[in-house]
Amino acid sequence: MVFGQFTNLAHLSLAIYRRAYKHAYWSVGRWLPPLGRPHMVSLELTNACNMACPHCHRTNMQRNEGYMSEEVFRRLVDELRRYPYCWLKIVGLGEPGMHPQLDRFMNYLQGSSIKVDFTTSGTLLERYSPEQICAWPIDVVAISIDGFDADSYRRLRPGGDYHKVRSLVAALSDYKRTRHLGRPVVRVRHVIMPSTKPEQLEAYRLDWLAFCDQITFNTFEPRRAVKIPVHPRRCPDQLFFEANVRWDGRVPLCAHQFLVTKQEWLGDLQRNSLQEIWASPRLAEVKIAHRQRRFDRVEFCKSCSYAQARPRIRANSRRYNTTKNFVVNAINRLVRIT
Repeated sequence: MVFGQFTNLAHLSLAIYRRAYKHAYWSVGRWLPPLGRPHMVSLELTNACNMACPHCHRTNMQRNEGYMSEEVFRRLVDELRRYPYCWLKIVGLGEPGMHPQLDRFMNYLQGSSIKVDFTTSGTLLERYSPEQICAWPIDVVAISIDGFDADSYRRLRPGGDYHKVRSLVAALSDYKRTRHLGRPVVRVRHVIMPSTKPEQLEAYRLDWLAFCDQITFNTFEPRRAVKIPVHPRRCPDQLFFEANVRWDGRVPLCAHQFLVTKQEWLGDLQRNSLQEIWASPRLAEVKIAHRQRRFDRVEFCKSCSYAQARPRIRANSRRYNTTKNFVVNAINRLVRIT
């Protein structure tokens, strides 16, 4: 059985644990045992992209473009194999489907209990057949399709082809259905822009659900610091459960920090294990600052658009996200860790 974001009861149990741990941390954090490892890893295979989306955070990126080496990838996966029920999200500020060694990387994940969530603009479906993709140990293939028709898609995703990606998504879903495959879950993603109307989102859901298993919506975040509120919101989950690994092996303090200030780096997988990096004194310092609401110690967190917009993001997810499985919908609303 597939539980939406969770491939089995173990992942669902961990999600409930994460939610309970985070809320307990705000009140009795000093007595809670520290988490010895991240539960989720967002892995950037490359920050190169074949599209030029105007709303993408790549427009703020100051790093050189590159591709992850096989050595760094294998080193990370070998460590994650030791972590029960880890969640590997292949995403980042680039198109992972462009990586020249992708097939080798995906095959290296065979035989592990790692949950794999792969996000693509559709390039993955262009380069690899449904048969190849379904043979890899991928639990979710998420395709980002912004726009309600060919014209709006062209404006939001320059370099893409709306009709082509639509046919590719349909082909992957048809292949799964004809062979009675449970995975990968085919998820279509859309970014809600400030000018988007509710009726457009409802129409999008009805249209695309015929071609996939799930529809999910992100909410556009500004690419600059938001106005600092009187009472800044605490980090929803980034600092506590998720490590971000960039294509060169470096691990940033926070995936959103570069949007408002200079990026801090916790470590490098070419020299340290992820567990060692996760135990960084700087990361612990920032977590404590959030627990104590001492945002004077973490100035960039006060203007974080991700944290401040979280209530709106969650409300949009609850209202618009949907799947063909009623049970999955119920569980995803019970435990919303995204």
